[in-house]
Amino acid sequence: TNKKGGKWVLSIPKQRRKSVDLWWMYIVLIMIGENFDDSGDVCGVVVSLRKSQDRIALWTKTATNEALQMSIGAKIRAGLELPRALQLKYQSHADAYASGSSFQNKVHYEV
Repeated sequence: TNKKGGKWVLSIPKQRRKSVDLWWMYIVLIMIGENFDDSGDVCGVVVSLRKSQDRIALWTKTATNEALQMSIGAKIRAGLELPRALQLKYQSHADAYASGSSFQNKVHYEV
């Protein structure tokens, strides 16, 4: 379903670890309420708790639809009330596969 898509990635420094539970709850509630879009582009969301930083990633179906992806990214930033200091970046799955890493520096979109 998301082969031609990508993911919005929020990298959370360990100093902000206390915020992960709250942001996870908010993003799940936004998904349940279908508040991202009417296109059905959102596929799922994952959280990864890591030693140096945590990540929340929201997966989408269509990496090439810039307007749609920017809208979804803006709704994530607003819905989670993210501070501007935290980066929210989008990467296509094709780029992640080509680089051999789940998230590299090649970013399609950023809000």
